[in-house]
Parts: sequence; structure tokens; C-alpha cells
Amino acid sequence: MKKSEITKYHQMLIPTLKALQSLGGSANIKELDAKVVDIMQLPDDMLNVLHKESGTVSAIEYRLAWARTYLKKYGLIENSSRGVWSFVDSFDFNIDDLLLRQLNTANNIPNGFMPEEGANLLGVIS
Repeated sequence: MKKSEITKYHQMLIPTLKALQSLGGSANIKELDAKVVDIMQLPDDMLNVLHKESGTVSAIEYRLAWARTYLKKYGLIENSSRGVWSFVDSFDFNIDDLLLRQLNTANNIPNGFMPEEGANLLGVIS
């Protein structure tokens, strides 16, 4: 599988929130990544692509890390301790209703930092 065919980080945003919610609002990276993969039903051939040829991190793991980073910058999740992610105390969003524009407006994120307007945030593999 080509790297260009691998799910993009912005397609993992909502599935990451849903995974965290289904895990009780807090999870370590391994648990969270496994739940996102399960929710998105990512195929094995996609999971086996390495981020770098000589590396040990898969492209999916790398992109999931970026998804968590962006969700943290959006003020939705936090590193409650090393390797553990949880919703911020003030999280009161209905995940299904989250829109890119709401994230941008609510958190004053610069436009260049956001996925393109209309980007697929639902995690559906196209």
C-alpha cells in the first residue's frame, strides 16, 4: 500500500474522540490507538506500512499521534500523565456534532493549522 493511500490524521480526529469516549474518557496510547483502528476498521495492509522504512513506528501510529496533538491544541483532550490521554475537564461537546468551523472559532486556531474546510473528519476511508 502506498503512503498516499493511508488514512490522513484529520480523518482520525473524530474517531479518536469516539474511541476515548468508549474507553471511559481516559486511556493509554496503546488502548486508544487499538480502539481507533477498531472503530475505523483499518485494514491490516494499511497498519503494516511503516512511517519510515528503517523505523519501528507505523504510519497509522504516527498519524494517530498527530491527531492527538491537534485535539490537544483544540482544547479537547490532554495528556493527564505520560502516555495517558483524557478529555479536558471542560469537555462538554456532543462528538457527533463537532464541526471543523466550531473548533476553529471556539479555540482561535489559525486557519493554516486546520484541515481544509469540508475535509473528511468522520474517519471514513475513501
